[in-house]
Amino acid sequence: MSKSSSSSSAPPTRRSTREPEEEPEAMREMREELRTLRSLFENQLSVLEWERMGRRHPARATVLKRLADLGLGSDVSRHLAEHLQGDEEPDAALRKALALVARHLPVADDEIVSRGGVVALVGPTGVGKTTTVAKLAARYALHHGREQVALVSTDNYRVGAQDQLLTYARILDVPVYTATNRHELRSLVDDLMGRGLVLIDTVGMSQRDVRLAEQFKTLGSAQGLVRTYLVLSAATQLSTLTESVSAFAGAEPVGCIFTKVDEATTLGGALTCALRTRLPVSYLGVGQRVPEDLQAAKGENLVHRACALLDEEGSQEPDEEALALSLGGGAHVPE
Repeated sequence: MSKSSSSSSAPPTRRSTREPEEEPEAMREMREELRTLRSLFENQLSVLEWERMGRRHPARATVLKRLADLGLGSDVSRHLAEHLQGDEEPDAALRKALALVARHLPVADDEIVSRGGVVALVGPTGVGKTTTVAKLAARYALHHGREQVALVSTDNYRVGAQDQLLTYARILDVPVYTATNRHELRSLVDDLMGRGLVLIDTVGMSQRDVRLAEQFKTLGSAQGLVRTYLVLSAATQLSTLTESVSAFAGAEPVGCIFTKVDEATTLGGALTCALRTRLPVSYLGVGQRVPEDLQAAKGENLVHRACALLDEEGSQEPDEEALALSLGGGAHVPE
């Protein structure tokens, strides 16, 4: 007769049903105090590092202040400062930093007008997509003839949106069509392939609009035939520009167009957005006139305009502590 194993005779282990104990209030308060002390310590180190760098490399500090006045992101400013020599004169160092911005700024020049094809403009509400469509259409018509241009609207949401495009179409004497869904858009694109330039004016939506996915799906119906450009307002804060680029990434834009440059008090946000995302800037909207107030983007011109805006607005005395904290200790210079 076999003996039963000791494991089989052992009583089954019961799992504890007790809820995990809550962290004592005193422990939570201590943890929060430590977090606050750590933040204060890191901030103080950043300020001390900034002051040290300013004493040892005044030209670098001056350039960083000037770039902050331009509205450039702290990460871009730090990267530019890394390319400066410690013994350079402040004015020469600033010119070198701005030349680097102009050189590395991705631009596509007059690509839409020179290349033509089927082009869709997407972007948030109120950035001026319809006016930009009209400017591009007029610019292309002047070079290649109005019979080579056609306009398409997919904006079925805003009251009067198609009326605005129809008004521009009548003035330019070019045809305008409407696509209410992706099947109609694909059919129109196929029918208009003989035109030199077909411009698609899409509905403006907030970067947080849940209908964005449907818009991307509509444009995707003509995948491989349509080039998409993201239209952004240069008068928008950097954080909103960054959010918009991320939200409209589903449209797979090949470039961007900055509008309302004439309304912006600083172009640092637009420059930073382009440098961070590497999305080529194609055009600048500098007013409401059609087509005069549309300029092909050039790095040197955009940087020059940014500096001119700063001169107009006037440089304000920077908050040294805020500047040091925004750099996050990134002002460190090796010995």
